[in-house]
Amino acid sequence: MKESSPRVSLITAVLNARSELPGAVESFLAFAPPEVEWCLVDGASTDGTLEILRALRDPRIRWWSEPDRGLYEAMNKGVERMRGRWCYFWGADDRLLPGFAELAGRLADPDTIYYGDVRLASDGRRYAGPFDAAKLARTNICHQAIIYPRRAFDGRRFDLRYRTQADWEFNMRCWSDPSLKFHYVDVVVACYNDRGRSAQAEDFAFYMDYGKLLRRHFTWRTAFFPLARWGLSRAWRALTPGRPRIPRPLR
Repeated sequence: MKESSPRVSLITAVLNARSELPGAVESFLAFAPPEVEWCLVDGASTDGTLEILRALRDPRIRWWSEPDRGLYEAMNKGVERMRGRWCYFWGADDRLLPGFAELAGRLADPDTIYYGDVRLASDGRRYAGPFDAAKLARTNICHQAIIYPRRAFDGRRFDLRYRTQADWEFNMRCWSDPSLKFHYVDVVVACYNDRGRSAQAEDFAFYMDYGKLLRRHFTWRTAFFPLARWGLSRAWRALTPGRPRIPRPLR
């Protein structure tokens, strides 16, 4: 591998991940092909994570530690610093599977976003097959299943207004860009920890903007039923103020 030009950059946002990070390192060493780099963007951890990072000796691994404003700012920083022609995001509590190398081996068109499936850690279910516009309007492609070309980030970054669903909004923008394509590959790329903090917190800003995003990125015919459900959901919330809210699960 030429150190100056890895084929794929893996990017992980890290914060106080001492207990999860060793497992991620193990899966990287087991399943990442040699022509990749791993960029770990630490948000100034205080739990011993830095000691683990300092002990890493694989030349494919680079890391930085500095305060940030959360998951998506760290991911944006990783995009700015990556050297690969393709980009893959995963968490310290996720685990690569053999399908990652298979998906990485399929990368060909720099205008195409390649994606497969993930295995959900909570119940072992495989999520979520090929997507069309109607499916993306209802639910997101798990970003641990996606390898993006560098061009997907030309003029785009994750929107920091959205605390846990910025990747869904990003995928909507990419989908509505006629110069980009999505291509599904029938492989399981990673085990995704759907019990993690980002999976368990509601993104209220995204919820409130959901209708606007549907109208902006999809045809009226595609957006009609999700808009109707969203309208009913907002009406129910108005009738039940103070009721605890939970994030919509992957389905």
